[in-house]
Formats: sequence, C-alpha cells, structure tokens
Amino acid sequence: VLAMNREASEFLARGRSLRIRRQRLEAEVPAEARMLDACIMRASRGFASEATSPIRRLRLQRASGSPPLQLLVAPVGSSILHDAHHRAAVVVFLRDPTERRALAPEDIRDAVGITYSEAEVAALLAEGMTITEAARALGISLATARTQLKNAIGRTKTRRQHGLVGFILKSLATVPVRNGAFSKKGK
Repeated sequence: VLAMNREASEFLARGRSLRIRRQRLEAEVPAEARMLDACIMRASRGFASEATSPIRRLRLQRASGSPPLQLLVAPVGSSILHDAHHRAAVVVFLRDPTERRALAPEDIRDAVGITYSEAEVAALLAEGMTITEAARALGISLATARTQLKNAIGRTKTRRQHGLVGFILKSLATVPVRNGAFSKKGK
C-alpha cells in the first residue's frame, strides 16, 4: 500500500473484512485473500499483457451478515506514480453498501452539465426523495423544484425523472480510464 485516503484509513481501523499486513491490502477470509491477491496481480500487469480488461470487481463477504463489500481493482498509469521505484501499481476502490453517502450537487453539476440549483434537486431525487420532499428540504416552492427538474431533464436529454436519476447515478459511478490505465488527465 503506497497511499490511502482518510476514509480508507478510517474504514481499515474499524477492522471490517480488510486489513493492511506487511504493507499489503489483505482480506481477512483466506479464500477471499487469495482472490484479492489475484485481482491485484492481474491489474498490476495492466492492459498490455491482457486480451481482456484487467479491471476486476470483487465482493468480500462479512461475518456480520451485512451486504458484501464491493471492490474495484484497476491499473494505475505510471504518469501518476510519484516514486519511480514502483513499476506497477493498482488502485482499489472500496464501497460499503451499508454506508449512505449524500450526493454532492457540485459533482452532479460537473458530471452531467446541469446548473447547481438543478443539481441540488436532482441529488435529493437520486437519494429517494419525492419532488415535494426535495422542494421542502431546499426551502423552495414546488413549482420552482418542478421547473429545475424539467430543465435538468432537458439539459441531459433524458425523458423522465427516473431517467435523469439513472443517468446521474451512472455518470457518477464511471471510473475514469484513459489509454487502459488511470491517469492524471482522466480525473
């Protein structure tokens, strides 16, 4: 493990199915540890040696009976490695489906090309609120919320509210891949 963000550090400190041992990410269950190692090795070889994509998805079961952790393992382009001694690296994205995250309107705005106000309404709709609940939460009239929804649907060329929500969720879940690996330009 070369680096991790604050959320990853906090997650690992809670001891949930994954740990760092000898500077390596490791699953606690031996069979899953072998699968994770295989995914990391395959991704570290990158696209050049594979007929298929080295990006791998993995689910890790939990003793608690909670929904499995979801991991995405992908190669990292050498252009973003700060240490020249590391020839191959991967990035591991972790998602705990039990942890609810609010969608950031600025991320939605930037991802799908709608205004910030439209993105505020869309974020609440994507989290499961009705248009009436979203208007109330934002302190705007129902008519204003409906207008912002209509404009967001028009800008994204979707057809209905559920189409807009699906489009947003797909857009935010996209992993930036360029030339077969993650790169600075792919951010």
